[in-house]
Amino acid sequence: MFRLHARSTGPEGLRDFAAEVAFKVADRPGSTPLVHLFNDTSDREVSQRAVEALRSVMPNCLIAGSSTSGNICNGAFTNNPLPNLTAFCDIYEDPTTRVEVIQVDLDEQTWRASTRNILESLSTRPWVRAVEMLTTIIDVDMHAFCTDLNRANPDVVFFGGGALSRETINMFLGLPYVFSSAGDASGHAVVMVLYGGPNFHVTTEAVICWRTLGRHLEVTKAEGPVVYELDHRPAPFQAIAPTDGFYTGSEFGRWNGPMLQHNLTLVLAAIREGDKPDGVPVQAPVDDAEFDRQMAIVSKLAAFVGVTSTELESAYAQMRRLATTDGLTGILNRGEMEKRMRQLIPDLPVTGVSAYEPSETAPCIVMIDLDKFKSVNDIYGHKAGDEVLVGMGEILRELVDEAGIGQSARWGGEEFMALLTSCSIEDACEVANAIRVRFSKTNFMHSGLHTLSAGVAKPLQGESVDLVCQRVDKALYAAKKNGRNCVVVA
Repeated sequence: MFRLHARSTGPEGLRDFAAEVAFKVADRPGSTPLVHLFNDTSDREVSQRAVEALRSVMPNCLIAGSSTSGNICNGAFTNNPLPNLTAFCDIYEDPTTRVEVIQVDLDEQTWRASTRNILESLSTRPWVRAVEMLTTIIDVDMHAFCTDLNRANPDVVFFGGGALSRETINMFLGLPYVFSSAGDASGHAVVMVLYGGPNFHVTTEAVICWRTLGRHLEVTKAEGPVVYELDHRPAPFQAIAPTDGFYTGSEFGRWNGPMLQHNLTLVLAAIREGDKPDGVPVQAPVDDAEFDRQMAIVSKLAAFVGVTSTELESAYAQMRRLATTDGLTGILNRGEMEKRMRQLIPDLPVTGVSAYEPSETAPCIVMIDLDKFKSVNDIYGHKAGDEVLVGMGEILRELVDEAGIGQSARWGGEEFMALLTSCSIEDACEVANAIRVRFSKTNFMHSGLHTLSAGVAKPLQGESVDLVCQRVDKALYAAKKNGRNCVVVA
């Protein structure tokens, strides 16, 4: 067997995927294509049209799907703000493998009769080795439903999940549904995929209350399913089996015991055809007491790693904040602002353009100095001075950072800097004046009203950060000479 993947924001985008599947199937007479289709919205019409798009190219393909709160495509979470359809097709090549899809109504009035129909269907299909279940879970006693399904052949593996939708974590508002090639989209139904055959094998596992351990790793080099680097270092593993799935409203499975409904559980199903390849080790049996002892150790280690990883990440985040922000005002410090300025204002040579022509793509710089600030400390004390500095930082954060027009920093002492991106010199003057007016109207508790002066500059073609800072500093000095409480353009 092998698997093909596709992601699309609409049904029409799946036609090429269906054509690719049809091409692969044509080379393998007798093979069975099974498409799983997951829609992370509650739009049933989109799912129905997606089914029609697939079957317009592959009339006989089997389809099983549901609404979800997120999809997993080839091992990655499809975190897309747009509506997302994820499809993957398993093509079973062994002629003895059998796959069938059934869909049964499931609601408060009919679920017991439906369960009887399911059990009867399984009893008349002795070839079934595994049942995948995609189901809605509203208006049905799922515990009783699972209990009734336990009457099925105990050798049959059950696994699956409950439909959800990403509009809301409240499934009663999200209108979850299932759909298939055996029935239309329904908010009260269960879709079952029946797998079997002498050469078909499935292994399932559940990890309850799972959580990630250690820090986040980024795949920095990969080709298809082969990972070569994590965080620019050689990966401890390489080949990854195709992994797909969805985020559920509930999870189901039967593992050496009764059929159960779970929550906060990671359900895994590994499927293959044929004999186990040579060289794959067989897991040695483990004594129950020894297993419990080992799991106790693993649990303690997992808890330790989880706690220490969280503490290290928290400490790293705090160190980063301390290194990049001003401790008093909470906005950027001078070192971080200089770094960002040099990233946005590269020291490029002038090429065929007048050195006095402003650079259209360069940001504008606003340098601010609080007027007569020394007297605030001398008359009212440093606590009152800190109150003024913090207030200035809050104004900059609101009018610059939170407004999404740039970044602000405390340059040193009573001096501040604003870096305004994608901004004309005229717009920069308006922002500077808005900051000046807001500050002049702020009545501080211990020291009353104050004013500020500001200089504004836009880098010229080929002008370095140091040179533009010298120009804006001169504009600020001119504002001071002009009587303070004003803005001057360099």
